[in-house]
Parts: sequence; structure tokens; C-alpha cells
Amino acid sequence: MQNRLTNRGCVTMIALTLTVLLGACSSGDGNRSSEVPADKPWLDSSLAPEVRTEMLIGAMSLAQKQQQLVGNTPEIVPELPECYGARHVRGNVELGIPTLRITNGPVGIGQNDCVDAELIKQSDNPYAAYTDPSSAKATALPSSIAAAASFDIAVGEEFGNVVADEANALALHVFEAPGVNLARVPVLGRNFEYKGEDPYLAGVMAVAEIKAVQAKGVIAMAKHFAANEQETNRRNIAQIIDPQVLHELYLLPFEMAVKDGEVGSLMCSYNDINGKQACENDELLTKILRDQWGFKGYVQSDFFAVKSTAASLTAGLDHLMPIPSHWAPELLNAALEVGEINEDHINTALARRYSQMFKMGIFDRPLVQTPIDVKKGGQAARRIGLQSGVLLQNNGALPFASDVATVVVIGKASQVYAQQAVAGGVVVGKPMGAGGGSSDVVPHYTVSPVEGLRNVLNHLGNSSAEVSLILVADDNSDIDIARKAALKADAVIIMAGTISEEGADRATF
Repeated sequence: MQNRLTNRGCVTMIALTLTVLLGACSSGDGNRSSEVPADKPWLDSSLAPEVRTEMLIGAMSLAQKQQQLVGNTPEIVPELPECYGARHVRGNVELGIPTLRITNGPVGIGQNDCVDAELIKQSDNPYAAYTDPSSAKATALPSSIAAAASFDIAVGEEFGNVVADEANALALHVFEAPGVNLARVPVLGRNFEYKGEDPYLAGVMAVAEIKAVQAKGVIAMAKHFAANEQETNRRNIAQIIDPQVLHELYLLPFEMAVKDGEVGSLMCSYNDINGKQACENDELLTKILRDQWGFKGYVQSDFFAVKSTAASLTAGLDHLMPIPSHWAPELLNAALEVGEINEDHINTALARRYSQMFKMGIFDRPLVQTPIDVKKGGQAARRIGLQSGVLLQNNGALPFASDVATVVVIGKASQVYAQQAVAGGVVVGKPMGAGGGSSDVVPHYTVSPVEGLRNVLNHLGNSSAEVSLILVADDNSDIDIARKAALKADAVIIMAGTISEEGADRATF
């Protein structure tokens, strides 16, 4: 196949022959051959993804291939001029390649490829495209570890359905999730993005989510491959892991995602594993992932994780994000010139991704945004939240009495929990960009704890109950006010927690 990929004339002849033969065998329902430009036979959706992939790569120049290997620096998305984006591979009109748009989102559609296009005129900081609160809105789902606590595959499926529906509405193609690293470190900053300490549970829930996402034409991306178990020094940490431990714990949910979920993509991580950086680790990316597990998808880098040109490409990395960096054309050309890589390496990397894009229909649907069903998403998030609740001890406090007259909600003045739904940002009044990293979600609306309690009481037929909020100073100087209110109230709810986010582990519980 590699020899044919580099022989453009031969590939074109084979491709056109296959187009005629397969078109003649088609039932006609999905046959687009009459609409397909003669010079772009790979746009015929009746053909197999592998055939279309081979045709497309055979028609590409080296420069076109190099551009397609990497993400673009922040820019206006060509097909969506209202979007300033930094999570995409710009398309190629001449070849009929659509812009591939990527979203984060272990807890819903997070940092995506669309913030207010006016930012490019107003700001000297291009990276506002990653964090600005004008990001396209979506449903903020319960944390991934909460969903896994349900031990319910149906919850994983519903989680994936919400994600896929909203990704399609926002014209997004790749979902950088599920996260299937393990909660081996209790203070890990991203435990809420993952699915707990049990690798089998993580795998089962991830597979349910992956299947739901990909059934609707969105590529899922299991991450972070592999053993990305802490945020502290995550870009530089070197780990030595016994092979049996590696396979039975850290790799098991990834293996399940590949074999049971047929996941379209994996994301390689920042850390070093057994002597090699994850994105240039041929033991992981080729010998285990492809040779042992039979993975047919592609590997994308975590953002700014790649540290080499030839070593990463030859090890099995297929797609570098978010900007060209180590795979910039001048570096690829230098590596080609001295024989560190050859064009077949580039062809193989592109083929792995294009085959998934064709398989998911990404070439065959218009890149157009449509309104999200906000009500539907909110109802699903509430159902998932209800199924995720784990009751450790009751002592008669629940169910909530319908005839209470006074309810007091108590929290810390410096914490968000008693004051607002945590949906991305970790600062009161900040929906995104104040923390949360990959799991920043800009919600269409939120329900504060006090408002939520009032809604519940109204639903129970109690519209007269008084629900009040008391915030205690950090030094507890006014804690007597909260104590006295609690003694008088019929019900007391304390909202407390520790901030957890990408980029840092928690210092303490």
C-alpha cells in the first residue's frame, strides 16, 4: 500500500476503476457518483473509507500533506467566519477536504473551536481562542467520575448522546474524551475528568460513551495514553512501570476502548514511560496499540506534548496539535532530506486519520452550525446527575421533607460551591477561563443551589419555605451567624469542596 501511495498516477487509475466497479454494485441509495466531481473521486460516499483514503492521498502534493498533519495557529475558521478558532486543521477546498474541528470535553463540549471572531481585532493575545468565555455554549454535564459512580452503562450512553448531539449542532468533528486515566493519586487535579481507580469500570463506562458518540458520526478520543496519573510536573515526569502493572492497570481501559469500543482516536500524553516520551514511544504507539491490540484509528498529541520531529512520526504519532511546532514544513523537509523519515511515514499518518473521517461521514456533511436543544441537554444532565448520586450515610436526613419551613445553605465566602453551579470556571461569576482547563464548559444556564432547592420544594408542593444562603468568612470570624441559623432551621445543607483542575494537583484534601 505504501508504494502505491507514492505513485500518484497508479493510484488514480486504480481509484477510478474501483469507483466504476463499486458504483455499479451499489444499490443506489447511498451512491453519490453522479454528483461527485470527476477530479475528486474520493468524495463518492458509496466507496469504502479505505478506498477513498488511498485515492485522496494519492492526489495530494507533499506540501498539502504537511499542512494536513498539524493544527493551525489561531485564526478565523474558513467555513465559519463568526468563529475565531484554535482547535482545527484547516481544510483544502481544491481537494474537497473540510476543516477538521476539535473540541475538548470530558464533562461536556468544553474548549472548542469557536470564540467571538471580534477578539482577533481586540486582543494581542491569540490564545484567547482557547479560553475566552465567548466560547460556543454547551450543556455542562456532571463530572465523569460521578457518572462512573452510577455503575450504569446507560448513563455512559446518555452522556455520549448529549455530547454527540451538541458536537454535531456546533459542527465539531472530534471529541477529546473520554479520559480513562486512573484515580491512583487521590489529590490528582483531573480525577473529576476520569472514571475512578478501577480500570475495568473505567473501561466499561468509556466504551459505552465512545459507542454513543461515534454512532452519531463524531470521532471519540480516549486519553491520555498512557499513565498520565498526576498533573504536578506532568510535562517532565519520567515513570518506570513494570509491564504487568502497565497492562493490568494503566492500559486496560485503553485496550477496552480499542477492542470493545473501536475508538477512532487516542491522545498521547506528556510524560515519559519506561524511557521514552509518550508521543514518541514506539512500544506504546506501535507494538502495543497497533500490533497487539489491532488499533485502526489515529493518535493525536496532547497540546504541545511533542518534543521531536522524526522520533514522534516514526514511533506512530499521526496528528500534532495544536500548531505545527515540531512538524513545521521546514523541519519535516530537513528530516526527509537526511532520511530520518520518508514520505510513506506521512502518508501512513494521514491515512489513519482520513479513514476515520471518511468512516464517520465528516467529508460528506456540510460544515454548518445549528441551534442546540438546550432543554433536552439540561434534562439529560439532570438525569445523569441523579443517577450519579452515591449515598454513603443517611441517618434519616433524606428524603427531603416536603413540609419544611426553613432551609439554610452554608458555604465558604471564597468557594463557589454554595453560590453557583460549577460549570467550567472556579471563580464566582466566571463561566470559563478562570480554571478547569480542558473541562471548561460555557453553559447556556446554571441553577444555583438555593434556586435548585426552591425548585424542589415547589415541585413537592411547598412554595412557602424560606431558603437562605449564609457564607462564612475564611477566618471563621462570623461562624456564629451560621451556627445560630443552623440551630433554628428545619434543614441545613453544607456545600463544601476543594477546587480541582487541569495543570495542578490539589495540595490537600
